[in-house]
Amino acid sequence: MNAQPPAELFERYERSRFLYPAKRARLAPYRSLILENWERARRAGELLHLVVSHEEPDGG
Repeated sequence: MNAQPPAELFERYERSRFLYPAKRARLAPYRSLILENWERARRAGELLHLVVSHEEPDGG
């Protein structure tokens, strides 16, 4: 699980141009919610990560 604070990740995405101006503008109304949810997920640790990345044995 990434140990960087979500705000730092957003900054890195902007510097790398992954988060380009048009995308940043579209996300702007939701930025605080996104950062809050990322922070909550980060604090949840590996348990949340394991649930999110779960795959069914039959591929479903």
